[in-house]
Amino acid sequence: MGLAAMFTACGDDSSSSGGKIISCDMKTERVFMGETLTSHSCAEISSNAVAADELEKSCVGAPDFGITATKGSGCAGGEKKKCDSPDGSGAVYFYDADAADSSCDKLLDGED
Repeated sequence: MGLAAMFTACGDDSSSSGGKIISCDMKTERVFMGETLTSHSCAEISSNAVAADELEKSCVGAPDFGITATKGSGCAGGEKKKCDSPDGSGAVYFYDADAADSSCDKLLDGED
């Protein structure tokens, strides 16, 4: 599941005019060739943005993809990389050290 899907809104949705923030904190853990690989990211968006419903649905459906997801009202600080949504209504925060050197396009598309 690419994180870009959470930011499908386009055009003027008046999201910058306020509204509360909703977030989805996501953590994965996979074992590959005997090594445990983990990742941690958090997406947040204004609740009045067009894509807010999509973020909520993705967060609720995340366990189907082996992701531990927690809905909240904002992402924690300490991120290694922050990628803003194209329309400015939200952002995805990446907490893994290797994210710091990756482009937002690569991170949001879910490429390795």
